[in-house]
Amino acid sequence: MIYKKTWLSYFLWAVYTCLTGVMLANYAILFWQKKINAVINYGTALFVVFMFGAAAGIYILVRYIFGKVREKYSMSGHTKLLWEIFIALSIFCAGLIYRVSLYLQNINSLAETSYYQLATVKAEPSAESMVHGASYLYTMCLSFILSFLGNKVAVAVWMQILIQMVTVFLAYFAVRRLAGRIPACIAMLVLALSSVYAGQILVMSPESLFFALYLAGLLIVGGCVKNVCQCRTGRWQAFWGAVLSGFIVGFLTYLDAIAVTLVIFLFSFLTGKKYRETAVSLIAGGLTFAGMLALNAYSDYTEIGKIAKAWFELYRTNASVDYLFYRTEFSVVECLVLVMLAFWLIMAFWNRRKTQNVTPWFLLLFLLAPTPLAATGVLSYQAWSVFLWGVVAGIGVQQSFVYEKDVPIKQEASVESEPVTEEEAQPEKPRFLDNPLPLPKKHEKRTMDYQYEVGKDMMKFDIEIAENDDFDIL
Repeated sequence: MIYKKTWLSYFLWAVYTCLTGVMLANYAILFWQKKINAVINYGTALFVVFMFGAAAGIYILVRYIFGKVREKYSMSGHTKLLWEIFIALSIFCAGLIYRVSLYLQNINSLAETSYYQLATVKAEPSAESMVHGASYLYTMCLSFILSFLGNKVAVAVWMQILIQMVTVFLAYFAVRRLAGRIPACIAMLVLALSSVYAGQILVMSPESLFFALYLAGLLIVGGCVKNVCQCRTGRWQAFWGAVLSGFIVGFLTYLDAIAVTLVIFLFSFLTGKKYRETAVSLIAGGLTFAGMLALNAYSDYTEIGKIAKAWFELYRTNASVDYLFYRTEFSVVECLVLVMLAFWLIMAFWNRRKTQNVTPWFLLLFLLAPTPLAATGVLSYQAWSVFLWGVVAGIGVQQSFVYEKDVPIKQEASVESEPVTEEEAQPEKPRFLDNPLPLPKKHEKRTMDYQYEVGKDMMKFDIEIAENDDFDIL
Protein backbone atom coordinates (compact mmCIF):
# COMPACT_ATOMS: atom_id res chain seq x y z
CA MET A 1 0.00 0.00 0.00
CA ILE A 2 1.09 3.57 -0.70
CA TYR A 3 0.61 6.39 1.81
CA LYS A 4 1.20 10.12 1.87
CA LYS A 5 4.50 11.21 3.34
CA THR A 6 4.23 12.86 6.76
CA TRP A 7 6.63 13.93 9.48
CA LEU A 8 6.53 10.35 10.82
CA SER A 9 7.74 9.02 7.47
CA TYR A 10 10.78 11.31 7.50
CA PHE A 11 11.57 10.49 11.13
CA LEU A 12 11.44 6.74 10.48
CA TRP A 13 13.58 7.23 7.38
CA ALA A 14 16.21 9.03 9.47
CA VAL A 15 16.28 6.20 12.03
CA TYR A 16 16.46 3.63 9.23
CA THR A 17 19.34 5.53 7.63
CA CYS A 18 21.35 5.42 10.85
CA LEU A 19 20.57 1.74 11.45
CA THR A 20 21.40 0.65 7.91
CA GLY A 21 24.62 2.69 7.88
CA VAL A 22 25.76 1.04 11.10
CA MET A 23 24.86 -2.43 9.77
CA LEU A 24 26.69 -1.87 6.49
CA ALA A 25 29.83 -0.68 8.29
CA ASN A 26 29.62 -3.59 10.72
CA TYR A 27 29.29 -6.26 8.02
CA ALA A 28 32.04 -4.65 5.97
CA ILE A 29 34.34 -5.00 8.99
CA LEU A 30 33.23 -8.59 9.57
CA PHE A 31 33.81 -9.43 5.91
CA TRP A 32 37.30 -7.91 6.16
CA GLN A 33 38.09 -10.02 9.22
CA LYS A 34 36.67 -13.27 7.88
CA LYS A 35 37.75 -13.10 4.24
CA ILE A 36 40.66 -10.66 3.88
CA ASN A 37 42.61 -9.92 7.05
CA ALA A 38 41.86 -10.81 10.64
CA VAL A 39 43.67 -7.69 11.85
CA ILE A 40 41.75 -4.40 11.87
CA ASN A 41 43.90 -1.56 10.51
CA TYR A 42 43.73 1.44 8.20
CA GLY A 43 42.84 -0.88 5.35
CA THR A 44 39.67 -1.80 7.22
CA ALA A 45 38.52 1.82 7.30
CA LEU A 46 39.24 2.19 3.60
CA PHE A 47 37.32 -1.01 2.89
CA VAL A 48 34.30 0.31 4.83
CA VAL A 49 34.36 3.52 2.81
CA PHE A 50 34.69 1.46 -0.36
CA MET A 51 31.61 -0.63 0.52
CA PHE A 52 29.53 2.51 1.08
CA GLY A 53 30.70 3.88 -2.25
CA ALA A 54 30.06 0.54 -3.96
CA ALA A 55 26.50 0.38 -2.63
CA ALA A 56 25.75 3.94 -3.79
CA GLY A 57 27.56 3.46 -7.11
CA ILE A 58 25.72 0.25 -7.97
CA TYR A 59 22.42 1.95 -7.13
CA ILE A 60 23.17 4.88 -9.46
CA LEU A 61 24.36 2.54 -12.22
CA VAL A 62 21.30 0.29 -12.00
CA ARG A 63 18.98 3.28 -12.00
CA TYR A 64 20.73 4.80 -15.02
CA ILE A 65 20.66 1.56 -17.02
CA PHE A 66 17.00 0.98 -16.22
CA GLY A 67 16.15 4.52 -17.26
CA LYS A 68 17.78 3.99 -20.65
CA VAL A 69 16.14 0.61 -21.15
CA ARG A 70 12.65 1.82 -20.27
CA GLU A 71 12.92 4.57 -22.91
CA LYS A 72 13.37 2.02 -25.69
CA TYR A 73 11.51 -1.05 -24.48
CA SER A 74 8.27 -1.68 -22.65
CA MET A 75 6.71 -4.85 -21.31
CA SER A 76 3.02 -5.66 -21.15
CA GLY A 77 1.35 -6.64 -17.92
CA HIS A 78 0.80 -10.20 -19.16
CA THR A 79 4.50 -10.61 -19.93
CA LYS A 80 5.45 -9.26 -16.50
CA LEU A 81 3.11 -11.75 -14.86
CA LEU A 82 4.62 -14.67 -16.78
CA TRP A 83 8.13 -13.64 -15.78
CA GLU A 84 7.01 -13.24 -12.18
CA ILE A 85 5.51 -16.73 -12.09
CA PHE A 86 8.65 -18.20 -13.66
CA ILE A 87 10.93 -16.46 -11.13
CA ALA A 88 8.75 -17.47 -8.16
CA LEU A 89 8.65 -21.13 -9.22
CA SER A 90 12.40 -21.14 -9.85
CA ILE A 91 13.05 -19.73 -6.37
CA PHE A 92 10.72 -22.32 -4.84
CA CYS A 93 12.50 -25.19 -6.59
CA ALA A 94 15.91 -23.83 -5.59
CA GLY A 95 14.80 -23.58 -1.96
CA LEU A 96 13.45 -27.13 -1.99
CA ILE A 97 16.64 -28.54 -3.53
CA TYR A 98 18.74 -26.62 -1.00
CA ARG A 99 16.83 -28.05 1.95
CA VAL A 100 16.88 -31.59 0.65
CA SER A 101 20.64 -31.39 0.11
CA LEU A 102 21.06 -29.93 3.60
CA TYR A 103 19.09 -32.83 5.04
CA LEU A 104 21.14 -35.41 3.13
CA GLN A 105 24.39 -33.82 4.31
CA ASN A 106 23.30 -34.05 7.97
CA ILE A 107 21.28 -37.26 7.85
CA ASN A 108 23.72 -39.07 10.12
CA SER A 109 23.97 -36.29 12.70
CA LEU A 110 20.28 -35.64 13.38
CA ALA A 111 19.55 -35.32 17.07
CA GLU A 112 16.36 -35.42 19.07
CA THR A 113 15.11 -32.22 20.68
CA SER A 114 12.88 -31.61 23.66
CA TYR A 115 9.89 -31.03 21.39
CA TYR A 116 10.53 -34.29 19.56
CA GLN A 117 10.70 -36.14 22.86
CA LEU A 118 7.45 -34.55 24.03
CA ALA A 119 5.81 -35.63 20.80
CA THR A 120 7.01 -39.23 20.94
CA VAL A 121 7.08 -40.00 24.67
CA LYS A 122 3.60 -40.06 26.15
CA ALA A 123 4.36 -37.78 29.02
CA GLU A 124 2.70 -34.69 30.36
CA PRO A 125 3.94 -31.49 28.70
CA SER A 126 6.05 -29.17 30.76
CA ALA A 127 4.52 -26.04 32.25
CA GLU A 128 6.32 -23.84 29.74
CA SER A 129 5.03 -25.85 26.82
CA MET A 130 1.48 -25.52 28.13
CA VAL A 131 1.80 -21.78 28.67
CA HIS A 132 3.54 -21.04 25.39
CA GLY A 133 0.84 -21.69 22.83
CA ALA A 134 3.13 -22.03 19.81
CA SER A 135 5.23 -24.70 21.54
CA TYR A 136 2.15 -26.65 22.56
CA LEU A 137 0.64 -26.42 19.06
CA TYR A 138 3.88 -27.57 17.41
CA THR A 139 4.19 -30.50 19.81
CA MET A 140 0.63 -31.61 19.14
CA CYS A 141 1.08 -31.35 15.35
CA LEU A 142 4.35 -33.28 15.45
CA SER A 143 2.79 -35.94 17.67
CA PHE A 144 -0.10 -36.30 15.23
CA ILE A 145 2.29 -36.78 12.29
CA LEU A 146 4.48 -39.25 14.19
CA SER A 147 1.42 -41.29 15.18
CA PHE A 148 0.93 -42.11 11.47
CA LEU A 149 4.51 -42.26 10.16
CA GLY A 150 6.33 -43.61 13.20
CA ASN A 151 8.71 -42.13 15.77
CA LYS A 152 11.54 -41.17 13.44
CA VAL A 153 13.63 -38.02 13.53
CA ALA A 154 13.61 -37.93 9.72
CA VAL A 155 9.82 -37.54 9.78
CA ALA A 156 10.15 -34.43 11.94
CA VAL A 157 12.76 -33.00 9.56
CA TRP A 158 10.57 -33.56 6.52
CA MET A 159 7.72 -31.89 8.38
CA GLN A 160 9.97 -28.88 8.92
CA ILE A 161 10.88 -28.83 5.21
CA LEU A 162 7.20 -28.92 4.23
CA ILE A 163 6.35 -26.10 6.64
CA GLN A 164 9.21 -23.94 5.39
CA MET A 165 8.29 -24.38 1.73
CA VAL A 166 4.70 -23.41 2.50
CA THR A 167 6.10 -20.43 4.41
CA VAL A 168 8.11 -19.32 1.38
CA PHE A 169 4.94 -19.11 -0.69
CA LEU A 170 3.04 -17.35 2.13
CA ALA A 171 5.80 -14.76 2.33
CA TYR A 172 5.57 -14.19 -1.41
CA PHE A 173 1.80 -13.64 -1.41
CA ALA A 174 1.78 -11.50 1.75
CA VAL A 175 4.54 -9.16 0.58
CA ARG A 176 3.14 -8.98 -2.95
CA ARG A 177 -0.20 -7.95 -1.50
CA LEU A 178 1.26 -5.20 0.66
CA ALA A 179 4.46 -4.05 -1.09
CA GLY A 180 4.58 -5.25 -4.71
CA ARG A 181 6.01 -7.97 -6.92
CA ILE A 182 9.71 -7.05 -6.68
CA PRO A 183 9.84 -7.04 -2.84
CA ALA A 184 7.82 -10.28 -2.88
CA CYS A 185 10.31 -12.05 -5.13
CA ILE A 186 13.34 -10.80 -3.18
CA ALA A 187 11.82 -11.70 0.21
CA MET A 188 10.98 -15.13 -1.20
CA LEU A 189 14.54 -15.51 -2.47
CA VAL A 190 16.00 -14.56 0.92
CA LEU A 191 13.85 -17.07 2.81
CA ALA A 192 14.44 -19.81 0.24
CA LEU A 193 18.24 -19.58 0.23
CA SER A 194 19.11 -18.18 3.65
CA SER A 195 21.43 -20.62 5.41
CA VAL A 196 20.22 -19.41 8.81
CA TYR A 197 16.53 -19.93 8.09
CA ALA A 198 16.98 -23.17 6.15
CA GLY A 199 19.13 -24.53 8.97
CA GLN A 200 16.05 -24.52 11.22
CA ILE A 201 14.88 -27.76 9.59
CA LEU A 202 17.51 -29.60 11.64
CA VAL A 203 16.53 -27.96 14.93
CA MET A 204 12.88 -29.07 15.13
CA SER A 205 11.51 -26.07 17.02
CA PRO A 206 8.16 -24.21 16.81
CA GLU A 207 9.78 -21.31 14.91
CA SER A 208 8.97 -22.52 11.40
CA LEU A 209 5.36 -23.41 12.21
CA PHE A 210 4.59 -20.18 14.02
CA PHE A 211 6.33 -18.09 11.37
CA ALA A 212 4.07 -19.69 8.75
CA LEU A 213 1.01 -18.82 10.87
CA TYR A 214 2.32 -15.28 11.33
CA LEU A 215 2.69 -14.77 7.58
CA ALA A 216 -0.77 -16.23 6.96
CA GLY A 217 -2.13 -13.74 9.48
CA LEU A 218 -0.18 -10.94 7.80
CA LEU A 219 -1.68 -11.87 4.44
CA ILE A 220 -5.26 -11.91 5.75
CA VAL A 221 -5.00 -8.85 8.00
CA GLY A 222 -3.13 -6.80 5.40
CA GLY A 223 -5.59 -7.79 2.70
CA CYS A 224 -8.60 -6.83 4.83
CA VAL A 225 -7.10 -3.48 5.78
CA LYS A 226 -6.19 -2.70 2.18
CA ASN A 227 -9.66 -3.55 0.85
CA VAL A 228 -11.42 -1.55 3.54
CA CYS A 229 -9.21 1.54 3.21
CA GLN A 230 -9.66 1.55 -0.56
CA CYS A 231 -13.45 1.27 -0.17
CA ARG A 232 -13.62 -2.01 -2.06
CA THR A 233 -16.06 -3.51 0.45
CA GLY A 234 -19.51 -2.67 1.71
CA ARG A 235 -20.32 -1.46 5.20
CA TRP A 236 -20.98 -4.89 6.68
CA GLN A 237 -18.12 -6.51 4.78
CA ALA A 238 -15.77 -3.92 6.25
CA PHE A 239 -17.16 -4.65 9.72
CA TRP A 240 -16.68 -8.40 9.49
CA GLY A 241 -13.27 -7.91 7.89
CA ALA A 242 -12.24 -5.88 10.93
CA VAL A 243 -13.61 -8.58 13.24
CA LEU A 244 -11.69 -11.28 11.35
CA SER A 245 -8.49 -9.23 11.49
CA GLY A 246 -8.83 -8.71 15.22
CA PHE A 247 -9.58 -12.38 15.79
CA ILE A 248 -6.44 -13.45 13.91
CA VAL A 249 -4.23 -10.98 15.79
CA GLY A 250 -5.67 -12.06 19.16
CA PHE A 251 -5.28 -15.77 18.43
CA LEU A 252 -1.71 -15.44 17.16
CA THR A 253 -0.78 -13.24 20.13
CA TYR A 254 -1.94 -16.01 22.43
CA LEU A 255 0.34 -18.45 20.60
CA ASP A 256 3.29 -16.07 20.88
CA ALA A 257 3.41 -12.44 21.96
CA ILE A 258 5.55 -11.51 18.95
CA ALA A 259 2.34 -11.55 16.88
CA VAL A 260 1.13 -8.42 18.67
CA THR A 261 3.22 -6.51 16.13
CA LEU A 262 0.44 -7.18 13.59
CA VAL A 263 -1.46 -4.41 15.40
CA ILE A 264 0.67 -2.04 13.30
CA PHE A 265 -1.37 -3.08 10.27
CA LEU A 266 -4.64 -2.74 12.21
CA PHE A 267 -3.78 0.90 12.85
CA SER A 268 -3.48 1.28 9.08
CA PHE A 269 -7.29 1.52 9.17
CA LEU A 270 -6.74 5.07 10.41
CA THR A 271 -5.06 6.09 7.14
CA GLY A 272 -8.41 5.60 5.45
CA LYS A 273 -10.25 7.30 8.34
CA LYS A 274 -11.89 4.00 9.25
CA TYR A 275 -12.23 4.70 12.97
CA ARG A 276 -15.05 2.21 13.50
CA GLU A 277 -13.08 -0.63 11.92
CA THR A 278 -10.01 0.25 14.00
CA ALA A 279 -11.99 0.07 17.25
CA VAL A 280 -13.80 -3.11 16.21
CA SER A 281 -10.58 -4.91 15.26
CA LEU A 282 -8.85 -3.98 18.53
CA ILE A 283 -11.85 -5.05 20.61
CA ALA A 284 -12.15 -8.32 18.69
CA GLY A 285 -8.44 -8.98 19.22
CA GLY A 286 -8.65 -8.36 22.95
CA LEU A 287 -11.72 -10.57 23.34
CA THR A 288 -10.12 -13.37 21.33
CA PHE A 289 -6.97 -13.26 23.45
CA ALA A 290 -9.01 -13.35 26.66
CA GLY A 291 -11.13 -16.17 25.26
CA MET A 292 -8.04 -18.26 24.48
CA LEU A 293 -6.77 -17.77 28.04
CA ALA A 294 -10.19 -18.81 29.36
CA LEU A 295 -10.19 -21.90 27.12
CA ASN A 296 -6.72 -22.80 28.36
CA ALA A 297 -7.85 -22.41 31.96
CA TYR A 298 -10.91 -24.57 31.32
CA SER A 299 -8.84 -27.35 29.73
CA ASP A 300 -6.40 -27.32 32.69
CA TYR A 301 -9.15 -27.09 35.31
CA THR A 302 -7.64 -23.96 36.80
CA GLU A 303 -8.45 -20.30 37.18
CA ILE A 304 -8.03 -17.90 34.31
CA GLY A 305 -6.09 -15.53 36.58
CA LYS A 306 -3.38 -18.14 37.11
CA ILE A 307 -3.10 -18.83 33.40
CA ALA A 308 -2.86 -15.12 32.61
CA LYS A 309 -0.23 -14.64 35.32
CA ALA A 310 1.80 -17.59 34.04
CA TRP A 311 1.55 -16.25 30.46
CA PHE A 312 2.81 -12.79 31.37
CA GLU A 313 5.47 -14.22 33.67
CA LEU A 314 6.80 -16.37 30.84
CA TYR A 315 7.41 -13.34 28.62
CA ARG A 316 8.62 -11.13 31.45
CA THR A 317 11.39 -13.55 32.37
CA ASN A 318 12.28 -15.10 28.99
CA ALA A 319 11.55 -12.58 26.24
CA SER A 320 14.65 -10.89 24.84
CA VAL A 321 16.32 -9.59 21.68
CA ASP A 322 19.81 -10.94 20.97
CA TYR A 323 21.71 -8.69 18.58
CA LEU A 324 23.41 -11.44 16.58
CA PHE A 325 25.41 -10.48 13.51
CA TYR A 326 26.42 -13.81 12.04
CA ARG A 327 26.24 -17.56 12.51
CA THR A 328 28.81 -18.77 10.02
CA GLU A 329 31.29 -17.12 7.69
CA PHE A 330 28.89 -17.64 4.80
CA SER A 331 26.12 -15.84 6.70
CA VAL A 332 28.40 -12.77 6.79
CA VAL A 333 28.41 -12.69 2.98
CA GLU A 334 24.63 -13.18 2.87
CA CYS A 335 23.99 -10.37 5.31
CA LEU A 336 26.45 -8.03 3.59
CA VAL A 337 24.63 -8.39 0.25
CA LEU A 338 21.26 -8.02 1.99
CA VAL A 339 22.27 -4.85 3.82
CA MET A 340 23.73 -3.34 0.65
CA LEU A 341 20.37 -3.78 -1.09
CA ALA A 342 18.60 -2.38 1.96
CA PHE A 343 20.98 0.60 1.77
CA TRP A 344 19.43 1.48 -1.60
CA LEU A 345 16.19 2.38 0.17
CA ILE A 346 17.92 5.33 1.85
CA MET A 347 18.34 6.99 -1.55
CA ALA A 348 15.29 5.49 -3.26
CA PHE A 349 13.03 6.93 -0.54
CA TRP A 350 13.33 10.30 -2.28
CA ASN A 351 12.35 9.05 -5.73
CA ARG A 352 8.77 9.71 -4.72
CA ARG A 353 8.27 13.24 -3.54
CA LYS A 354 4.92 12.84 -1.81
CA THR A 355 4.28 9.12 -1.29
CA GLN A 356 5.89 6.14 0.41
CA ASN A 357 5.04 2.51 1.18
CA VAL A 358 7.53 1.58 3.90
CA THR A 359 6.19 2.93 7.21
CA PRO A 360 4.72 -0.39 8.52
CA TRP A 361 7.87 -2.27 7.47
CA PHE A 362 10.12 0.27 9.17
CA LEU A 363 8.19 -0.15 12.42
CA LEU A 364 8.37 -3.95 12.24
CA LEU A 365 12.08 -3.78 11.44
CA PHE A 366 12.86 -1.57 14.45
CA LEU A 367 10.80 -3.75 16.81
CA LEU A 368 11.80 -7.24 15.68
CA ALA A 369 14.96 -7.04 13.56
CA PRO A 370 17.49 -4.40 14.61
CA THR A 371 20.08 -6.66 12.94
CA PRO A 372 19.60 -9.05 10.01
CA LEU A 373 20.04 -12.06 12.33
CA ALA A 374 18.54 -10.72 15.56
CA ALA A 375 17.00 -13.44 17.73
CA THR A 376 13.66 -12.19 19.05
CA GLY A 377 11.15 -13.58 21.54
CA VAL A 378 11.12 -16.30 24.16
CA LEU A 379 12.46 -18.87 21.71
CA SER A 380 14.98 -16.56 19.96
CA TYR A 381 13.23 -16.53 16.59
CA GLN A 382 15.46 -15.41 13.70
CA ALA A 383 13.09 -15.91 10.78
CA TRP A 384 11.52 -12.49 11.34
CA SER A 385 14.87 -10.73 11.03
CA VAL A 386 15.81 -12.47 7.79
CA PHE A 387 12.34 -11.85 6.36
CA LEU A 388 12.04 -8.16 7.28
CA TRP A 389 15.49 -7.24 5.99
CA GLY A 390 14.61 -9.08 2.79
CA VAL A 391 11.42 -7.01 2.47
CA VAL A 392 13.13 -3.63 2.94
CA ALA A 393 15.87 -4.72 0.54
CA GLY A 394 13.19 -5.60 -2.01
CA ILE A 395 11.45 -2.25 -1.52
CA GLY A 396 14.81 -0.54 -2.00
CA VAL A 397 15.27 -2.31 -5.32
CA GLN A 398 11.68 -1.58 -6.33
CA GLN A 399 11.94 2.12 -5.51
CA SER A 400 15.14 2.35 -7.54
CA PHE A 401 13.02 1.82 -10.65
CA VAL A 402 10.49 4.54 -9.75
CA TYR A 403 10.55 7.98 -11.33
CA GLU A 404 8.54 10.93 -10.04
CA LYS A 405 6.70 11.41 -13.32
CA ASP A 406 5.38 7.85 -12.99
CA VAL A 407 3.49 8.70 -9.78
CA PRO A 408 0.59 11.13 -10.24
CA ILE A 409 -0.44 12.83 -7.00
CA LYS A 410 -3.80 14.43 -6.36
CA GLN A 411 -3.18 17.97 -5.18
CA GLU A 412 -6.37 18.03 -3.15
CA ALA A 413 -5.54 14.87 -1.22
CA SER A 414 -5.11 15.28 2.50
CA VAL A 415 -2.32 13.89 4.64
CA GLU A 416 -4.60 11.09 5.83
CA SER A 417 -5.74 10.18 2.36
CA GLU A 418 -6.69 6.65 1.46
CA PRO A 419 -3.84 4.42 0.35
CA VAL A 420 -3.73 3.68 -3.35
CA THR A 421 -2.47 0.61 -5.12
CA GLU A 422 0.79 0.31 -7.01
CA GLU A 423 -1.14 0.03 -10.27
CA GLU A 424 -2.95 3.31 -9.58
CA ALA A 425 0.27 5.05 -8.60
CA GLN A 426 2.25 3.78 -11.58
CA PRO A 427 -0.09 3.52 -14.58
CA GLU A 428 1.35 1.90 -17.64
CA LYS A 429 1.59 3.96 -20.79
CA PRO A 430 -0.97 2.79 -23.40
CA ARG A 431 0.37 1.27 -26.57
CA PHE A 432 -1.91 1.80 -29.57
CA LEU A 433 -1.87 -0.42 -32.65
CA ASP A 434 -1.67 1.03 -36.14
CA ASN A 435 -5.02 1.01 -37.98
CA PRO A 436 -4.76 -1.68 -40.72
CA LEU A 437 -7.88 -0.39 -42.59
CA PRO A 438 -7.59 2.24 -45.39
CA LEU A 439 -8.60 5.73 -44.38
CA PRO A 440 -10.83 7.98 -46.57
CA LYS A 441 -8.96 10.32 -48.91
CA LYS A 442 -8.68 13.95 -48.02
CA HIS A 443 -11.35 16.07 -49.72
CA GLU A 444 -10.03 18.43 -52.37
CA LYS A 445 -12.00 21.55 -53.27
CA ARG A 446 -12.60 21.81 -57.03
CA THR A 447 -13.56 24.78 -59.26
CA MET A 448 -16.33 23.99 -61.75
CA ASP A 449 -16.07 25.40 -65.32
CA TYR A 450 -17.87 24.82 -68.64
CA GLN A 451 -16.96 24.60 -72.31
CA TYR A 452 -19.45 27.30 -73.35
CA GLU A 453 -19.96 30.56 -71.51
CA VAL A 454 -23.60 31.74 -71.27
CA GLY A 455 -24.24 35.44 -71.09
CA LYS A 456 -26.07 37.02 -68.21
CA ASP A 457 -28.90 38.21 -70.42
CA MET A 458 -29.70 34.62 -71.29
CA MET A 459 -29.61 33.43 -67.70
CA LYS A 460 -33.35 33.97 -67.21
CA PHE A 461 -35.52 30.97 -66.47
CA ASP A 462 -38.77 32.61 -65.32
CA ILE A 463 -40.97 32.62 -68.46
CA GLU A 464 -44.20 34.59 -68.35
CA ILE A 465 -47.30 32.62 -69.42
CA ALA A 466 -50.96 33.39 -69.80
CA GLU A 467 -53.29 32.81 -66.92
CA ASN A 468 -55.26 30.15 -68.83
CA ASP A 469 -52.15 28.29 -69.93
CA ASP A 470 -52.08 25.17 -67.76
CA PHE A 471 -49.64 23.17 -69.89
CA ASP A 472 -52.34 20.68 -70.78
CA ILE A 473 -51.13 17.89 -72.97
CA LEU A 474 -53.74 16.98 -75.54
